[in-house]
Amino acid sequence: MRQRLFKYCYKLLRVCSWCILVFMLAHVLFPLKLKTDYSTCVYSSEGKLLSAYLNKGDKWRLKHALSEYSPVLIKTIVSKEDQWFYWHFGVNPVAIIRAGFDNIRRNKRVSGASTISMQVVRLMHPQKRSFVNKFTEIFRAIQLELQYSKSEILELYLNHLPYGGNIEGAGTASLFYFGKAPMALSLSESVILSVIPNRPGSLNIQTRLGAIEQSRNYWLQYFNDGGTFTPNLIAEALKEPVAIQKHELLKIAPHLSLQLKNTYKD
Repeated sequence: MRQRLFKYCYKLLRVCSWCILVFMLAHVLFPLKLKTDYSTCVYSSEGKLLSAYLNKGDKWRLKHALSEYSPVLIKTIVSKEDQWFYWHFGVNPVAIIRAGFDNIRRNKRVSGASTISMQVVRLMHPQKRSFVNKFTEIFRAIQLELQYSKSEILELYLNHLPYGGNIEGAGTASLFYFGKAPMALSLSESVILSVIPNRPGSLNIQTRLGAIEQSRNYWLQYFNDGGTFTPNLIAEALKEPVAIQKHELLKIAPHLSLQLKNTYKD
């Protein structure tokens, strides 16, 4: 029995060693390259946003440091999308196995196993859904974890979430949809910004406020059942009306801002 167990462990060790060797070779031959394309912003000496401009892809994607996001929003996003984010290495094997069994049992895709790291790869390098691309996504997610800290990965994720149309990034959506900085978001607003990226096309802020409120209430109840937030905070969030409207970004000193943008452009 011991001899058989020893042989099994030895074979497993050899397989793991070969996998690590293959991965490191691929990591060197196919390095991860992330190109971020943010909107050009002009700030005052006090750090106040004066003007912002579309990026090269005609999208509003303002860069926000992780420290500029509300802790409530960060907790909401991580708890909803990837509760093991701070512990895994880019891939969650348990979630993959669980999702595989669920999809096979129901003979259709009912759940996914994408981590935040995998979603960052998908957001920055979108590809068609396939098994081959999924393996590539897993490989790139592990590379991402090797090259960036958890805080940097989370910052990339928050800054690239899709919110419909040409608005990308939770911080950008906070300015456009609520007219406030992402640090000032309430729990209700944070949950809303966590659900829209899952269905940016169907959860339209102009025509689907009822669906947005329904999704918000579902996740608030989920967080309540899981003890993510206190019952009092959940109750206050449920009472808060879903007030979303398209705000225009401030344009202070437009001529000076445009001059500075053209002078200091990349």
